[in-house]
Amino acid sequence: MVREPCLQSAEWGERVKIAVNLSARQFTDPHLPDSLIAACEQVGVSGTSLTLKITETALMRDVDAHVATMSRLRDAGFRFSIDDFGTGYSSLAYLRRFPLDCLKIDRGFTADLMDSADARSIVSATIALAHNLAVAGHRRGRGETAEQSRLLTELGADLQQGYYHGRPVPPSEFARTWGVD
Repeated sequence: MVREPCLQSAEWGERVKIAVNLSARQFTDPHLPDSLIAACEQVGVSGTSLTLKITETALMRDVDAHVATMSRLRDAGFRFSIDDFGTGYSSLAYLRRFPLDCLKIDRGFTADLMDSADARSIVSATIALAHNLAVAGHRRGRGETAEQSRLLTELGADLQQGYYHGRPVPPSEFARTWGVD
């Protein structure tokens, strides 16, 4: 599951950070930390080249176990992102326990940014929450249009992703486009 991103990281170098989606089942596997660390060691990259993405709902299932898993992986350099933030039932008391680098706001909120004051309020509050939790400088929004991207920047999002910024492409095309060959 993680060997391919590790190989890609080894090819591109650690200046390109790669995000890896983990399912709820993968994240609860007690062998996950050993598998991830071993995969990186086998190809000669450090955990710092990978960000592990976990959905908010999956993360809230067994907080104590997930904090322990994340702490072990954090010690090996891995970074963490909560994906689809705002769709689950996060307890703010639990949220502050996780070693997070990024809160990725669910696209359901960012899609309505231009038309809904409520959506703007939720996105703005989420960005402020991430800033106040000192989530390592990364509060991510999904900018699908120039207008959404501009508004996310105004609201304080440090990073953005979405079709406005680029569509998914094979690694070879990414390397050509961004000059990482």
